[in-house]
Amino acid sequence: FKPSWTFKSGSVLPSASTGELNLISNVFPAAAPQITELGAGSLLVWVHQNPILPVLQSTNISWAYNSGGDNWTTPVAATDDTRAELYPVVASTSSGRAVAAWVRIRDANFNTSIDSTSQLPLFYNRFDVVSSVFDSATRQWSPVISITDDVAFDNALRVSSDNAGNLLLTWLSNAGGEFTS
Repeated sequence: FKPSWTFKSGSVLPSASTGELNLISNVFPAAAPQITELGAGSLLVWVHQNPILPVLQSTNISWAYNSGGDNWTTPVAATDDTRAELYPVVASTSSGRAVAAWVRIRDANFNTSIDSTSQLPLFYNRFDVVSSVFDSATRQWSPVISITDDVAFDNALRVSSDNAGNLLLTWLSNAGGEFTS
């Protein structure tokens, strides 16, 4: 099974559509793609998995930018380290920038074995919410900053914007590392 995403004019299309552009192949099953309009273009972010790394250290946030007319950049990692990074969200500001946020494992060397669902809090309690800003003019990301630094399970990120380009980031946090709010 090798899923792929197909794009046209900044939108995701079913792979049976005509005029397809295969941007990404062999997609990580939990890629969680997010797209935002950014000026005349679009920014796409998703989770990419490096199969060479141990599973719990193998995911990074990747991106591609469309400046218009299906002119997508080559997909590139916004982050490239051994910290698991998952669940990105992205929204545009009025200044031609986009803000992305996601959860990232705090410890770059985390490799604790998770053998049962009862051990999942060992992993999830190490997630922090982080963020970075993308500048469409330079096509560069700012350094990643931590928004949270705690032992709670931070998850279910959502970002909203208003017509003025103000953003609001929200998430659920559970100190017990459980999938409850």
